[in-house]
Amino acid sequence: MVRGKTQMRRIENPTSRQVTFCKRRNGLLKKAFELSVLCDAEVALIIFSPRGKLYDFASGRYVWVYIYTYIFFVVCVVLICRKYGISHDLTILFYPRRSTAHKGSLYYFHYISLQLLDLLE
Repeated sequence: MVRGKTQMRRIENPTSRQVTFCKRRNGLLKKAFELSVLCDAEVALIIFSPRGKLYDFASGRYVWVYIYTYIFFVVCVVLICRKYGISHDLTILFYPRRSTAHKGSLYYFHYISLQLLDLLE
C-alpha cells in the first residue's frame, strides 16, 4: 500500500494537529539521535510546541556552549549595527561560507563577540 503525498498546510482539527506534532517530534528527535551516532556528528535540536513547551536534544556535552556562543555573537552584531546605524544582513551569519569556517569556530565567534562589545563602549 502506497501512502499519498501529504499536503503542507495547517491541520485544522486541534486533536489531529497535536497527535501529528507528537509523532513528528518524536521522529525528528530519533533522526537527530541516529545522525549523531551513525555519523559521529554533534547535533543539537530545539523544538517549541504550539503550547510553548520546550523539547531539546544535544548529542554532546558541549553542543549548547557552541549554540549560546553563536547566539551571543549574533546579538553583538545586531547591537553594533543598531548603534552605528548600519544595516545588517544576518543571513551571512546563519549561512557562513566554507572559506570563513575556522577549525576553532567557537573561539573565533567568542573573540569577535568580545571585540564587538568593545565597540559598544
